[in-house]
Amino acid sequence: MILGSRQALQTYKRVREFLSRYERWFMPTMLLMGTAFDVWQFRVLDLREKFIVMSVYVAVVMGSMALTAYKRAEEVPKLRYIKLVAPFAQQFAMGGLLSTALLFYWFSGTFSVTWPLIALVAILMISNETLRHIVLRPLVQIGMLYFALFSLFAIWFAHLFASLSWPVFLAGGLASMIVMTLLLALLINLGDLYKDRVRMWLVIAGVFVFMNTCYFLNIIPPIPLALRDATMAYSVTSDYVLVTPEESWLDTLFFGETILVTPGDALYAYTAIYAPDDLTATIVHVWQRYDTDAHRWETEHELPFQISGGRPDGYRGYSMVSSLAAGKWRVSVETTTGQVLGRMTFTVVTGE
Repeated sequence: MILGSRQALQTYKRVREFLSRYERWFMPTMLLMGTAFDVWQFRVLDLREKFIVMSVYVAVVMGSMALTAYKRAEEVPKLRYIKLVAPFAQQFAMGGLLSTALLFYWFSGTFSVTWPLIALVAILMISNETLRHIVLRPLVQIGMLYFALFSLFAIWFAHLFASLSWPVFLAGGLASMIVMTLLLALLINLGDLYKDRVRMWLVIAGVFVFMNTCYFLNIIPPIPLALRDATMAYSVTSDYVLVTPEESWLDTLFFGETILVTPGDALYAYTAIYAPDDLTATIVHVWQRYDTDAHRWETEHELPFQISGGRPDGYRGYSMVSSLAAGKWRVSVETTTGQVLGRMTFTVVTGE
């Protein structure tokens, strides 16, 4: 019996040394695999299935954190091996949560508005792999997990209540706070982290305030809405056949689209916006002209219309403005609260 215990302990030590030796190879491989899976599932799975994947990630992170904090886990033969791989599973799942959040924020808003949040998520993703000696500290993991958890609950509540209103967003944040409070209480008891509990609470409170501040400053995009298509056109038929200006993709990408219009003619802004089933929202096309004297964008027209969810390629709609003055224009695709889904910038040139 004693011999068997010694052999088991030696095997455990060899496995631990093996994982420690090749950790620098395991982590990047898991990151690449996880990122590839996240891109695939974001494009293929529907929103409910994405929730399931993200919930599994959260469960893995929470379970790994609890097992890592449990100091007596190595004394239990069935738990010691699980504790060995727990940091790898935690890194993989945390990377998956952050990359999924990044994809949501990227596809649900325009980069010129949401770049601070996107940059933050990207930094967290890079840090999750390159600064593991710092990121694996309980205080840092608590902050990263709550950021991802808040994002998940905000998306879930918007889908659950089919609403993008601020009370629904706030309710999602409060629900994430309750879940995080329960986890934190468990970690403090398992890991004897009483001396760090005040700092952990401050981190959670800081993330909560940060996310709500970003929301009310319209930095957080209107997830789960996503802009599938946005095009300027000369005409749009009843079955959404578009006549668009001739412009090379190189000019559009680097120099901005130039549209030639004759006086009195109309110009159309066409968009296709994805929304989940049962979700309805009011979208506003905000037409703005750049005032070269005042050096600022002036709003000329605000044209709202309702969209509903369920169409994979997005709910199609358009707005129309006639007699545009020559100059630089843009059409912002916004919600009624001012959250920006996307923008089309173009230059109007008038001619006979």
